[in-house]
Amino acid sequence: MMRTAQLIVLRMRECSSKLSRILAELILIHNRYICTCADPHVVMNHGDSGNPVFYNGMVIAIHKSTMPFPGEVVNPQKINIHTTIHYYRNFITATTDSNFTRKVYLLGIQNDFVVTKPMFGSFVRLAEENEFVFAVSMVKINNIQPIIERDFICSGALVTKHNVLTSAHCTESYDPTQVLIYAGSINILRSRRYKISWWITYNNWAYSMNMLPRYLSNDIANIRLRRPVHQTLVPIPISNLTNVQLYGQYVDIAAWSIDSEDLFPVKLMTVTLNVLSLNECMDRIEVLHGERVSIEERHLCSFANPYAVMSFGNSGAPIIHLGKVVGIHKATIPFVNEPYNPHKLNIHASIDFYRDFIVTVIAPDYRYLVN
Repeated sequence: MMRTAQLIVLRMRECSSKLSRILAELILIHNRYICTCADPHVVMNHGDSGNPVFYNGMVIAIHKSTMPFPGEVVNPQKINIHTTIHYYRNFITATTDSNFTRKVYLLGIQNDFVVTKPMFGSFVRLAEENEFVFAVSMVKINNIQPIIERDFICSGALVTKHNVLTSAHCTESYDPTQVLIYAGSINILRSRRYKISWWITYNNWAYSMNMLPRYLSNDIANIRLRRPVHQTLVPIPISNLTNVQLYGQYVDIAAWSIDSEDLFPVKLMTVTLNVLSLNECMDRIEVLHGERVSIEERHLCSFANPYAVMSFGNSGAPIIHLGKVVGIHKATIPFVNEPYNPHKLNIHASIDFYRDFIVTVIAPDYRYLVN
């Protein structure tokens, strides 16, 4: 049933003051949001995210969430937080232009939940026990009818005892309370499970620092665990190499793959890839696709010969060079509708490009309040 309610927009100072009084600590609200409340109270709930907020018949915001008290659904003190149209006007104008569609489609995230075949290629193999102890998985909590291959979300890389790097798009459809991190075994069913305290994407971090991201899309995120992982799990160090230093080098990927027809449907797999320079990557795409597509410095591009093609579930997986993480797997391009085309190239978020973000958010004293 569709319902509606009238809300009162609060001044930013008033919103921050209300939240600060409730939480007994200083809370600042970024100007990309507007806050609302109602008297008598009106509290949004599950399913309201994404709803339009209107003023004089025009949309001024998109509903995001309510805060504080994430575990208290009907607490009347909660304030509604909405993403303001004004702050994102340039983004909205650009991405609703019909000329923008082709580029987004080509570089879009492959997120096809029908595809349930694992990563494949001539030298793709199962990982050995304890070979990649830092390779973890994101799994949706399902207390009604748990099916691991259906509840599985993405791969991830344990970079400290408390922090997991993954792709930002892996967090978009969930709340941290709805997801667990599985770690400790190449058999996901034998893995230990860890609750999530919070997660933060690069864009959210940039906005919290009053920085405007250089690119609209930045597909990397950090997950903070509520407790440290078991002492036997050794995190993977972060590489100090630049992108240019990696061109022509061999790297490994350790990713969870789904095979719904197998006795063990979710398995950790690995293969060696070769890093291309950005120009080599763009040249190959142009030959395959017939169009020059810009691949920026935020990405690493790789391929394998004989071919190795990533699949659903590989998003968020660590790209490893000499025992250190240099990238986080994002997607394969081009041919978005052909998941097993052997000519596809692998695109990864570059650790070097996002180094400041990573170093900041994995620090033990870093805290992120709004998700």
